[in-house]
Amino acid sequence: VKTPLNVISGYAELLKRQVEQSLGPDGIRNGDGTVTLERERVLRALKNMEHAAATLTHLINELMDVTQIESGKLSVSSEPVNLADLLLSVTDSLRLPSEPGRRAREVQLEVTLPPERQVWGLWDRNRLEQVLANLVGNAIKYSHAGGTVRVTLSVESVPDLDPARQCAHLVVQDQGIGIPPGEQQRIFQPFMRATNAGSKFPGIGLGLAISREIVERHGGRIWVQSGGTNQGSTFHVLLPGVKTGTFGDAAAEENLPGGTAHSNAKHRPHDSFNQQRVAPE
Repeated sequence: VKTPLNVISGYAELLKRQVEQSLGPDGIRNGDGTVTLERERVLRALKNMEHAAATLTHLINELMDVTQIESGKLSVSSEPVNLADLLLSVTDSLRLPSEPGRRAREVQLEVTLPPERQVWGLWDRNRLEQVLANLVGNAIKYSHAGGTVRVTLSVESVPDLDPARQCAHLVVQDQGIGIPPGEQQRIFQPFMRATNAGSKFPGIGLGLAISREIVERHGGRIWVQSGGTNQGSTFHVLLPGVKTGTFGDAAAEENLPGGTAHSNAKHRPHDSFNQQRVAPE
């Protein structure tokens, strides 16, 4: 399924570049002066094609992740990762003028990092990028126009989670539609969304379920706080195994959570993945 999508996306990008390079501001004109091909109209159509292909690819990837989670085979590797740099990369990409960026331009995004901007651990870079993009992207998507999304990364001691090392604490706070109190646990189940999201906001309810699995595969925790409808939401993520300062040869530290010894361990999926699926709302 992904192969034809990749072809569509690739040709859309190629056509967009050719149009940008070959068509003037007014497009192509006939001998009588009428315009047969308007440059901006063509570019807009090609960008919409790209966005649609990217959206469908993202959905397919999420469905594949859910399948892996249900079978207990979700892959989580480990490598030295500076979570501060990764967070900046994700938030910068969400500020770009893409289709999701249309919403981002209506919302102020504030990011606060530790002064040294060094939050290292042995984690799965790609999987954590997936979690960060989901949480920050959701905060932007469910915010009201003119609202503020505050993203904070800190390092703190959480002895019951990691008695030997400090933990990374990510907080993503928005001023958006909020989550009804009785639904703040179930939104982490697959295909479940808050009832107040309605049809106004796209999605099928997989991102948070996948994010929870990724975080817990790293030995961490994820939860949400919300005062209810239109009271905003605050998502928290705790990741154990932080080594502050420059990382050095962290791979040699075998006891860090998420290390190579842990990457292929069997992991029992949550009961919610084994229960009968509920149709998205």
